Order: sequence, then C-alpha cells, then structure tokens
Amino acid sequence: MYGSWFSLVGVKRDRKSISLDHKKIYINKVGQVKDHWGIEGIRDQYKIVLGNYWFPYYGSVYDFKNGNGPTEYDVLACLEVYDTNRHDINAFRIFCEDFGYDINEDETPYSEYMNVKQIYEDVLEQSDILKHMFTEQELEWLACIN
Repeated sequence: MYGSWFSLVGVKRDRKSISLDHKKIYINKVGQVKDHWGIEGIRDQYKIVLGNYWFPYYGSVYDFKNGNGPTEYDVLACLEVYDTNRHDINAFRIFCEDFGYDINEDETPYSEYMNVKQIYEDVLEQSDILKHMFTEQELEWLACIN
C-alpha cells in the first residue's frame, strides 16, 4: 500500500504478534536511485512517515527487479533505539566499536571523522524520537523484530 496511511496491526515474527494499532505509518515511493555501493542496479527510494517523524528508506536491488516494495515489517525492522550514556566520555568510541567504524582521532581524516560523528548524532536523535513515540513495551517488541 504505497501512498496511503495504514495502521500497524498484527506485524508478525516468530509467532509473536505486535499490535501497534494506534500508530500510523505512511510509505510513499519518491523515486529511484542508482546503487552507489558498487553493486550494479537501481533501487527504489521511499519516504517513510511514522507519526511526526520521517526518514528515507531504500529498497534492495532484488526488490526493484521483482517489483516488491517495503512492508510494515521491513520498515519496523530498520528502527532501533541505541541506548548509551551520552555523558560518558567514551560514548562515541563505544558507538564506533558497536557499529564497526574504525575511527582513530589522530589518523582518521577529519571529514570521515565528522561524517561518523554526524551518524552518531542522528542515531541518538532517532533513539530519542522513538522513545517519545513508543511505550517501553512497544520498544521491547520492536527490538524483537531486529
């Protein structure tokens, strides 16, 4: 269902049902992009709106070739709350280790360092938004999807 609102009801994984029927999600196809990860192919680009929050979503080359679009499950599976103590001096370093970024402040080019730092800030912002949008129980259910 692209370009229309629908409720998140009965999203299933491993016989668990998640009922988020008071949450609405909107999936809108906005275009196509050429793959820039070195894999030949084109993928669809979507704008996902969840409450007052929106984010881009890129389908796979396989889905593009087969005419498939994202499902509610696909969208929910990409959402994650990253909990960290933001006041810990090592929080950014721990984030880099958790997500596989090899950042050494003395050796990493400044632009690469700043790019990863921005990703870190974006992840924290997304986490704050999701914590505000979902209850503790719902966040636990969402964690099961990943």
